[in-house]
Order: sequence, then C-alpha cells, then structure tokens
Amino acid sequence: MRRFPIPRREIETHSANMHPIATDAGMRRALARVRVGQLAVLDGLLVDADRADGWHWRTSMTRDDTGADACELFYVTSVDTPADHSASLPTGTP
Repeated sequence: MRRFPIPRREIETHSANMHPIATDAGMRRALARVRVGQLAVLDGLLVDADRADGWHWRTSMTRDDTGADACELFYVTSVDTPADHSASLPTGTP
C-alpha cells in the first residue's frame, strides 16, 4: 500500500484534476508557456462539453468525488504568471 504525507482522503478533497479548455489560439499559447512548478493564476469558468454526435463530458461540481468522473473542465479566460510570483512550487516527489 502506498503511503502519503497526509491522509489520502485529505489529498482527494483538497486537490483538483483540471482539464483546461482555451478560449482561442492565443490562450492556448499562453497555457503552453506555463512550466512545471511555475505559479500561474488562471481565471475562467467550469463548463460541460457536448458534441453534435451525442458525446458529452460533465465537469465535477463537488469536492468529495474521486475517480473517472471527478475532474473539472475549466474554460480558461486568462492566464497570468506575474513576476512577483518568482517563487516556484517544488517539483517531483519528496
């Protein structure tokens, strides 16, 4: 069994598996410039995605779900990587 630094349930309810959807090509480029460990401020909306052929993807609207349907679809309207956020998050496993 894998060991975590804090209770697994706390990790599950205090983190998010977000799938960004860019508003346009410029936003897609801005998202692509964000690097692992870099702090970024994203603004946008949680959305559902539907296609004419009937395919759909529903965003999670609760903090206590886990598994395949527990991710958020995030329509990104702005990306900011301010210079005053020069400190980065640690990467990798402790």
